[in-house]
Amino acid sequence: MEVFEEQSALYRIFEELLTEDQMALRIGNEIPVRALEPCTLISIPLRSGNVWLGSIGLVGPIRMQYDQVIPIMMYLSDRLNLWIDEVMPPTSHINS
Repeated sequence: MEVFEEQSALYRIFEELLTEDQMALRIGNEIPVRALEPCTLISIPLRSGNVWLGSIGLVGPIRMQYDQVIPIMMYLSDRLNLWIDEVMPPTSHINS
């Protein structure tokens, strides 16, 4: 039963992180899944115009070089957003 409870909690935390409007960071006991307490979760949204399309994420150790990891993820997010706008211009979205 504990496994199912942790899976449910893990689903909720990813659902929360993946719908953030900006970068989301959860460290250690901020993550409601015991198995992930020694970890950090980072999520950055991908969008085209004002339309949220998804997120990129990272699960890593609590002790990581945040000053290097976060800028790399931001750069990757920026590049992916540019690519998304090239292949799927904002005017082609149904919700825009």
